[in-house]
Amino acid sequence: MIRAHAHILSGLFLFSLVLLGSQAIAAGPVQEWRFKVYLDDKWIGYHNFRLTPRDNGRHTLDIDASFDVKFLFINAYSYRHQNTEQWQRQCLRSIRSRTDDNGKRFDVTGSTIGSRFHLDNGSERTTLSDCVMTFAYWDPAILGADRLLNAQTGEYVDVTFIPMGRDLIAVRDQNIAANRYRLISDQAVIDLWYAESNSRWLALQSTTDSGRKLRYLMD
Repeated sequence: MIRAHAHILSGLFLFSLVLLGSQAIAAGPVQEWRFKVYLDDKWIGYHNFRLTPRDNGRHTLDIDASFDVKFLFINAYSYRHQNTEQWQRQCLRSIRSRTDDNGKRFDVTGSTIGSRFHLDNGSERTTLSDCVMTFAYWDPAILGADRLLNAQTGEYVDVTFIPMGRDLIAVRDQNIAANRYRLISDQAVIDLWYAESNSRWLALQSTTDSGRKLRYLMD
């Protein structure tokens, strides 16, 4: 969570498919996940996450993403996404996201009122359960979810996670033992890597409709 020029990244910029409680949301200092984003071997932008602990098991997540894909010196595809989420332990309590997906704009807002989560994607309003999770890749608790909220579009998506075994993955010139998982939905198939030692999210990879590799590598 591209045809003609836009076909390159079709279906993959529905971020936050673009996710997770456990260690990631324990009380402590601010945590950051900063990724350089590549299409095959070409750098196209960044996707950053900043998690700020509050009191009583609450925390704030700020997300900022920016991609540009050029074709023959022309900016063929651009993506901008900003999102602020309020969480209490493993449950989303509010969200406000704005996205420009190659000129198509999305605005999603939502908050918990009583025992339900009320969501507005600009075209319709829906009511979900009282404990919703977005595609919060930073939190490994996501691996137990069967539905996730797409923070870009406001869609509530069925998902399946499959363990893919143990890998060694290069992070900042070091090889780190990691557990790999595959996220499958009707929108995308995404591989995620988490450090074997502390379950920290390390990397992401998916394949576009045109067969190119979209990769997140830690900055």
